[in-house]
Amino acid sequence: MEKISISLISQRKLNDLTTHEKINLILEGVKEGKVIILEKGLTPTEETELIESTMAKVDNETFMGIEMDTYNVPEDNSWLSKLWKRRWLNKGRWTVIGPANRVRMLKKDPGVFEAIITLEGGA
Repeated sequence: MEKISISLISQRKLNDLTTHEKINLILEGVKEGKVIILEKGLTPTEETELIESTMAKVDNETFMGIEMDTYNVPEDNSWLSKLWKRRWLNKGRWTVIGPANRVRMLKKDPGVFEAIITLEGGA
């Protein structure tokens, strides 16, 4: 039975990496067929560099590229966030990145981020 691996990468881990290290971590994971979810999204400059690096490595037989989408977390004005002063609540962006032939983003709104991940190569 074929499996899908999902890697959730924390903001703390991302903060410890250079742009080049982030891109390598993402591309190596995606090349292995993993879906990568970043707790803190990439900056626009990092996203551009990721796309450029991806395009340089695309090979129609072994690496079809990436599918990427970012979900901006809406401002949280709940009583709980005010109580905790946002100390432990994450405010920011989530980014989902996966193999282009396996991941298709469907829905992105303030409450739902939905993607289809297929086991075979055709999304």
